[in-house]
Amino acid sequence: GIIDFIQGDSINTQIGVCTLPPMGENLEAPANDWVRKANVVIEKTVNSYDQKVSLVPLYEQFESILEKKPNKQKSLSVDYFLPIATAMCGIFYLLPGFFTWNTMSKPFGNLLLSDGLHLNERGKDVLVETVLEWLMNSNIAKTIAVKSR
Repeated sequence: GIIDFIQGDSINTQIGVCTLPPMGENLEAPANDWVRKANVVIEKTVNSYDQKVSLVPLYEQFESILEKKPNKQKSLSVDYFLPIATAMCGIFYLLPGFFTWNTMSKPFGNLLLSDGLHLNERGKDVLVETVLEWLMNSNIAKTIAVKSR
């Protein structure tokens, strides 16, 4: 697979594999049962390699934020992703500069995902922070990170 290919070309490369983020912000939704099952497979795959491959716990970071969210059940189901994404993209690109993905997420009850599937700016920040934390904790990079907010 991809990990074997990278290690074959560069045996000293440290590899981080992210868990999948939630599908929709209702963690109890059936779609997230599938995401959790897929993340178990990802974790088992990562654990089958040596110490140069490690897990980047993106789902867990999203979960810790979403568990604190008020009105957890009020987010629309990921089943409505396609019409929401289509409408959002039309508005976002036809009226550039008027909206952010964060502001467009709010009417749908979403905090980290714009349309229930794609990351908004807050979700992007969580991804970046999670990867930077992995880089720092893995001693891969000694970095000064400037967050864009």
